[in-house]
Order: sequence, then C-alpha cells, then structure tokens
Amino acid sequence: PLDWQVKAPAVARPSQEYTGYALQSGQLVSLQAPGPVAAGTVLMQLHIPALEARGLQVQASIESLNRHLGGLSATPTGSNQAAATRGMLERSLAISSSVNEETAQLLTKAPFDGIWVDVDPVLRAGSWIELGTSVGMLVNPGQWIVEAYVDENDVSSLDVGAASSFLPDGHWSSIPAVVVDVAPTRASSIEQPMLELRHGGSIQTTQLDNRNAVPTQSLYRVTLQLNNPPPTLKQTRGRVSIQGHSRSLVWQALQSAMAVLIRESGF
Repeated sequence: PLDWQVKAPAVARPSQEYTGYALQSGQLVSLQAPGPVAAGTVLMQLHIPALEARGLQVQASIESLNRHLGGLSATPTGSNQAAATRGMLERSLAISSSVNEETAQLLTKAPFDGIWVDVDPVLRAGSWIELGTSVGMLVNPGQWIVEAYVDENDVSSLDVGAASSFLPDGHWSSIPAVVVDVAPTRASSIEQPMLELRHGGSIQTTQLDNRNAVPTQSLYRVTLQLNNPPPTLKQTRGRVSIQGHSRSLVWQALQSAMAVLIRESGF
C-alpha cells in the first residue's frame, strides 16, 4: 500500500463574514473606510428625504392628536369624539412604527469585530444607492475554512482530522489545514461559483436556471480548517491536497478488473 494524496479544487473563505447591502434605496451619508472595525461600528448610513419628511409629519400628527385627546376630557361632548380620535391616533402610531423600521434599515452596523474590505471606491457621500447594492464585506480574519469538492472515487479514503494543505492559485506556498467535515451525500450544487468552469474554475456544471447549476460528475463537499489565513483577506480559489487512506494500486486494479468481469458476464 502507498500513501494516497487526494487533490481537489477548493475555495478558502473566512468562517465568519458579512456582506453590507443597501436595505433601502437612498442617498449615501457616510461609508466606513476599509480597515479594522469593532462590533457596532456604523459601516454605512443612508438618507431618504421623503422618508424623513413622512416621519416628521406623522410625529406632528401624533402630538396634535394627543393634545386633542387631552382637551376633549374638559368638554361635555368629549367622550363622543374621543373614540374616533383614539382610532386616528392608533393609525398614526402604526405609521410611525413602520417609518421607524424603514429608518433603522438606513443604518448598517458591524455585527462583529473584523476587517472591513472590498469597499466600493467609487461611492462618495451624496451618491445614490439602489436597493440591494453591495458596498463592502466584513470578515473575521481569525478563522478561515476551505470548501473542497472531491470526486466520489476518492471521498471514501478521507477521514475527519486528516492532515491537509491548501495551495492558493498563483502562489507557491501551501497553507496547512485539517479536515473537519466530509459530506455524507453528493453535492447537488456548487456553493462557490468561482469553482465552476464558466467562472474560471475547473468544475464542469450544467445550468438549471440563472442562479442554480449542478456538477456534471459526482462530487462530495469536504470542509477543512486553515492553520493560517491566505495571503489576501478575501475568498481565494486554489487546490487542496488531503492525506487519504493508504492504497494498494495492484488491489485497486484487480477490483476494477473484477467489476468489469462481473458486469460483462451478466451476474
């Protein structure tokens, strides 16, 4: 038996990452510069003039209705008007709550300590941003994982805890890693599009629709943990080399020959 190294295409990424999206269409007030940030830091703030005006209007309505309710208690017919006024006040309060929820979406804060990267250099204060626009990514540089896609003929020789390494594309030095999970079933899709052939990777896929594609061969997802981060603090494509079970090439050849013999003999 010989030591067996399983090689497969893979992508390294932070185990904790957050993409900052615009949850509303609005005007950019501020955008955090790239670099380290603490949890709670404002990454992006938007402004919608129409929403602000609506908030001021409904707040004025609430104050006016409250004053009116207070004055009704001093009049003989106040009790007759109070029910209608309370109904108007409840509707105004509901509108105010909706405005507050929309306003909260204009402020994007860091959910954890990390490094703010991939910030769009074109954006400036005053720029108009459409709903769903990505403005940057927050990554936790402390822990990185690798997602690899291994051929079904090789996955049975892999175990959790196996020594491994990850070689980023365009680099000569590998990063030590260890296997932390081996999927029990074949991959129904490639979760990292950059591994697909159509995006410069090596995995051939069949397109189902605009968003989903399935691999044309049977592949299993294997997750590894890197000992050190890759050279760049962003998703990095490369290849993994994983220590598999020792194999006898002669026995493997005999097994293949026996399988062909049984199939051809009709058993």
